[in-house]
Amino acid sequence: GQESMTNFNYYIDGAKKVSKTASLDKLMKVWDQIPQMEEVKVVDSVMEGLTDPVRNAMMIETGEVVAQKLGLTKSDLDKYAYGSYKRAFDAIEAGKYDPYYVPVQHAKGTLDKDEYIMSKTGFVQKPERFEKASAVYEMIEGGIKGFYDKYSEWIGRPFKEGETRGAVTLFNACPQSDGAAACFLTTESKAKELGLEIQAYVKGWANAGVDPVYMGLGIAYSMKKALEVTGLKWDDIGTFEVHEAFAATALGSMIVVRDEFGYDLPARLEKGDVNPHGGTLALGHPLGATGLRVLINQIIALKNSDARYSMGAICAGGGVGGALILEKA
Repeated sequence: GQESMTNFNYYIDGAKKVSKTASLDKLMKVWDQIPQMEEVKVVDSVMEGLTDPVRNAMMIETGEVVAQKLGLTKSDLDKYAYGSYKRAFDAIEAGKYDPYYVPVQHAKGTLDKDEYIMSKTGFVQKPERFEKASAVYEMIEGGIKGFYDKYSEWIGRPFKEGETRGAVTLFNACPQSDGAAACFLTTESKAKELGLEIQAYVKGWANAGVDPVYMGLGIAYSMKKALEVTGLKWDDIGTFEVHEAFAATALGSMIVVRDEFGYDLPARLEKGDVNPHGGTLALGHPLGATGLRVLINQIIALKNSDARYSMGAICAGGGVGGALILEKA
């Protein structure tokens, strides 16, 4: 079953509507003709999953919409991304992640550290490299003006010729990466019965939603709701783990918390209380595993600080946001 899921990166759409591809036997006989068929299409399921069907917006487009709407510049996002890279690199070098790695054997040896950030040490050592990366929507046909033409209703500010610039780059957006995560979620009594070390207690959680075109901002609203569910206040939370699909959406969510809910979460970022051991920009985004990776980072933060509570929050396609509060074990 797991192998079938791995092989499901691509699927064939429309085959049953065409007589010569209506069955698997027929399909196999014309396999090499499929790319030329108009009625039958090979679909990249990963890209399909990263495109919102309601607004017909790719996830990276939602990141740019948020950046433009909130007036976040490429420089703002690059600065944020550098912070994530630096904190992740330092934490890995200090061994903070070691208890939570599962070494993987491969043909050339053993993989026992996160590959992405360790391959980007140049960005950690020379942050000016972020400046050299081009904004994605300044490189495509139509440029940032074309982007505004498509999303002006959602951006809510006018395009200014010669002034408006793209903000999202490949390096202030999270990398698609491979990975997996697992945990035991059980009762305290069962954990003790099984002799398991209790890592943290679940205090509470909540989900919230926003318009899909602002996908990443669902984080802010789910965080507020999680506090309401648990009866905690913002200052009760010692550390925050915010999913960094894009620097724009992570930083944007913190700005929403400040501007709409009156709590200066960006100040907590500057203090080092948000993603203290790096985030998704540096650690990558293995689809289906990031939620638990964020939870593990909450545990790491609780074990390496005096914090009693940690809040983790993630966003997802469709405008969904989810937040989980853990209590120190």
